[in-house]
Amino acid sequence: MSKFFFFFFLLLFSKHLIAQEELFRFKRYGVEDGLSQGTIRDIAQDAKGFWWFATADGLNRYDGYDFYTYHHHLEDSTTIISGDIQKIFVDSESDIWVFTGTGSSKYLHTKDNFKKLHYDAFQARGIFKESNNRHIWMYNLFGNIQVVDRVSCNVIKQFYKNLNGKDAIIPTAYTICNDILYQFGEKKISTFNIKNEQWGELLLPSVFGKISSARVQNDELLLVNQEGVFFRCTFDLTILAQAKISPLPIEGILPFGKNYFFATAKGLYEWNNETQKTQLIRNDPNDSKSLSIDIVTTLATDKVGNLWVGTNSGGLNKLIPQSSKFKAIRTNNYYLIKSIYKKEDSNLLYCGVQGKGLDIYDLTKPQTAPITIPTKTDIFKIESWDDKHLLLFHVGGIQLFNMETLALNELGAPLLEYNTMPYLQAAFRQASNKFLIGLNNKIYQFRNLQFIEPFSEEIFEGEITCFGKDDKDRIFVGTARGLYFLTEKNKKVLLIPNIYVKHILKTQDNSLWIATTTGLYQYKDGTAPKLYDKDNYALANDFIYGVVEGAGNALWVSHNKGLSRLNVSKAIFKNFNLSDNLQSFEFNTGAFFKSTSENLIFFGGVGGINYFNSNEFFDNPIAPIPIISKIRVNDDDFPMDTVVWYKKSIVLPYAQNTLSFEFTGLQFVNTGSNQYYYKMQGIDKEWIFAGNKRFARYPNLPPGKYTFKVRAANDDGNESDEIATFAVQIIAPVYMRWWFLTLLAISALGAIIAAIYYLQKRKYRKQMQAMEILTRVKSERERISRDLHDNVGAQITYLITSMDWATKQLPEGNAPLVERFSTLRSNAQKMMSSIRDTIWALNKDEIMVQDFADRLKQYIIYQIRDISTIELSYFESIESNHLMASNTVLNLFRIGQEATQNIIKHSNAHIITVSIICNLDNVLLLAIGDDGKGFDLHNSGFDNFGLDNMKYRADEINASFQILTVPNKGTTIELRVPLE
Repeated sequence: MSKFFFFFFLLLFSKHLIAQEELFRFKRYGVEDGLSQGTIRDIAQDAKGFWWFATADGLNRYDGYDFYTYHHHLEDSTTIISGDIQKIFVDSESDIWVFTGTGSSKYLHTKDNFKKLHYDAFQARGIFKESNNRHIWMYNLFGNIQVVDRVSCNVIKQFYKNLNGKDAIIPTAYTICNDILYQFGEKKISTFNIKNEQWGELLLPSVFGKISSARVQNDELLLVNQEGVFFRCTFDLTILAQAKISPLPIEGILPFGKNYFFATAKGLYEWNNETQKTQLIRNDPNDSKSLSIDIVTTLATDKVGNLWVGTNSGGLNKLIPQSSKFKAIRTNNYYLIKSIYKKEDSNLLYCGVQGKGLDIYDLTKPQTAPITIPTKTDIFKIESWDDKHLLLFHVGGIQLFNMETLALNELGAPLLEYNTMPYLQAAFRQASNKFLIGLNNKIYQFRNLQFIEPFSEEIFEGEITCFGKDDKDRIFVGTARGLYFLTEKNKKVLLIPNIYVKHILKTQDNSLWIATTTGLYQYKDGTAPKLYDKDNYALANDFIYGVVEGAGNALWVSHNKGLSRLNVSKAIFKNFNLSDNLQSFEFNTGAFFKSTSENLIFFGGVGGINYFNSNEFFDNPIAPIPIISKIRVNDDDFPMDTVVWYKKSIVLPYAQNTLSFEFTGLQFVNTGSNQYYYKMQGIDKEWIFAGNKRFARYPNLPPGKYTFKVRAANDDGNESDEIATFAVQIIAPVYMRWWFLTLLAISALGAIIAAIYYLQKRKYRKQMQAMEILTRVKSERERISRDLHDNVGAQITYLITSMDWATKQLPEGNAPLVERFSTLRSNAQKMMSSIRDTIWALNKDEIMVQDFADRLKQYIIYQIRDISTIELSYFESIESNHLMASNTVLNLFRIGQEATQNIIKHSNAHIITVSIICNLDNVLLLAIGDDGKGFDLHNSGFDNFGLDNMKYRADEINASFQILTVPNKGTTIELRVPLE
């Protein structure tokens, strides 16, 4: 018998537990929970761990969380033959043989559907044996036998006990032992030996009456009859014991530990084999945890000690093993416990109660009204001083309580000396005669029952709520704003900010455990604090009041959802609630205590006190078997030809790449507290802790092979060795497959090579063409330059010389003609200057920015040398002296010439402003402006040919060109020339 099974019966049937309402508590399952119908005819469990329930309207499968129902559908031959199911039998392959009033079916677990069995003439009623040679042995209404092949379902042979039809026995009960089938009639017992295939017959003594149910246990026959009598006897019908159980017929019998349960139409009877006493378990209309209805039809149990009770129209009941380990002290009124203390080797318990004072209980006596000692304010902490006295800490001060005389004395100086609004809520024993106390947000010492003095000059953010000490004797201070520790010089260091600390505990392994309103922290020196909370560790509630170290490396935690026990080594919480006899869901700050010598732990809350011996709590050894229960693809249920937990893999196209998995752990003790871990191999590097959640989703998986895995542990962290796995392959599209990618790569490489060859060849042709063009252009520039110099320049020089000679030949006094010759000579000189500039540009392939700037400056100075009313303001900043193409320089120079001439002729300006900037940004900025009369750019009133010419030249050299002009405020042209 397993450890869990032993303790289950020890708790359930101990003679010291006499209150029926505490022994027999049931969890009910009805139609509202998923059952297809409320009448349970038969119960069985398969090898995988699923429970199966035969009802009057279908077959139900249960995994501990949900019911799945199978119904008869007339149009579907793969459904069950009829919904009115009488008997079920689970064979060695977990196929379910179903017997109804109109025929029989076999549930095929691999296909999740049914096969109709054609045995209409035989009218089988059930199965009593499965042989090792895969033979299924059936019986019918008359007790005849039929042997069927388990795989093919074909009939192999039949055995009829009375071929001539005389003295036929219609059995009322069946059982089998050592390959002998016993069929009980009113006066006879028919036997059939499977090994030699021989019938036999025994007389049934009248003392047994009409047997209604029979079964075998430990080589004994267990019989019950229509008169409600129970017999234990040998196979030769020698009676070993008998008892009158019920005034009504007993329909079923179930050995349960050392006791027996009996199904009747007026309730469930329990017979104690040791005390020889019978107890009736019935429905209580006012108790939702009593038996759902009195009409009990069938009973079953499993290896972990669950008792399942089927009823007629009342659904299913599962017996809840009630724990007497949590003892309770409670009252009918609001009873908020603020502090607890128990003296070692004493039966007296001292409790600080809000609004009342100090209550004293004697734990050896049944709960009665306590002795109450009124106090001024609520006691938040109780500490021993000596064998006769207790220290009572309250928000206003400290009192000394005499446990013998029950007298109270106020201690210490008035707290008003230390704070105008004193609030004391933290006290910690530093030594036998010395305490640290938290008064508002400062720390003081209380020593020798006489005075209070400052301990540290530090002022903490938030009120001080508690203290603690580590193995290095460092003082830790919990506040409403965070956790601190003090240095050797009592200077504060913030360890965890922004938490409200309720309690600090140092455990035997030198860890500090910090109870806060946002979870439980573990801290070891040199490591970062670790948080345990409901989101990551399935803790029932994060508002932690206190933490106490129990037996077996376990921590007990109180909060607003009951109590929780932390298995530290496995990082698993087990949560306890009202069904475990807790005083209330809500516990309270400071209301906890551990009596070391007795290993008793006390917790108080808003409804009283719970106390228990932590040595009595043992782990649940039954580990859940993990299975994958449902798969969705692209968020739709995925159809399969095999039930999903027997399916091992699927292959999906690339577009069906969002997968969801539901999973469960088959284990029926505290199922809702099972813990799960899952991992998608190929995606997840580590196992993901899911807590109680049973769902995982992976969207948009890339093509590849994956394996989804699930592990399951029970509420005590015991994990099954089994891992549920499911393999998934997502096929890549054609354009992502290796051969396609290889061809694509080869094709791409060929195309790249061809493109490179083509581009290089084209580039070479262009380079050759460019070189030819450059050669021709250079040759043409040189020709034009020679022509300009030799022909045009010579002719202009000749004209200038001729006009100088003609001017000298003029008679004196002919001023108009002299002026005309002078103007012609000036224009000719300007033409000559322009030709020289052109020749200067044409004779060079590239010209420095500085050379251009100097040339433009010289030109402008020359143009205004004889105009006394115009001055030049010149600014030059050339940090990067780029080379510019001669064509660019010539166009820039012509724009400068045009701008200068426009200023001289039209602007009435006094100042010409020129800026040439060429910094490190590879841009030449040329700005030429004046302070003249400006003009309306859109309504200038004169020919814009010059402006258009400048814009054209700017476009030709890819320069931005901008004119800024305002009437009477001058004009500026700006060019930005990109330089390579």
